[in-house]
Amino acid sequence: MARIARPALAGLILSAAFLTACGDREPGPPAPTLPRPTDPLAIDTPPPDYPLALACAGVGGEVVLVLSLDAKGVPADVRIESSSRQDALDQSAVAAVRRWRFKPATNRGEPVPTRIRVPVKFTRPVMRPDRCFAFDEEQRRAR
Repeated sequence: MARIARPALAGLILSAAFLTACGDREPGPPAPTLPRPTDPLAIDTPPPDYPLALACAGVGGEVVLVLSLDAKGVPADVRIESSSRQDALDQSAVAAVRRWRFKPATNRGEPVPTRIRVPVKFTRPVMRPDRCFAFDEEQRRAR
């Protein structure tokens, strides 16, 4: 049997003790994981009113809005980023979106304010709405 010199034996004992202290212990409980951030989720988004005069004239357009949502999912600020070039369409879109409600965005599981971009498209009617005949008559009488 080989004989180990005392200084070498002492080094082996210290090395074994160091390794045991560093990594041979039972693992503790895993670190808690934080919930992933989430985006806001639309809950109630009724469509805007299509201004009758523009629907009857076959005018459509798209408005791009930027919404600042508060931590409750309520639009705190609504701004027009890109206009439809029809003031009545732009204002109808803004008025509708102010009433929209969202499940708020979250960070670390807590609701947070956020900003989102929303396109609102007014697709001109394929067929002229029936209400246009009465509208035309009102316009003719007003002249």
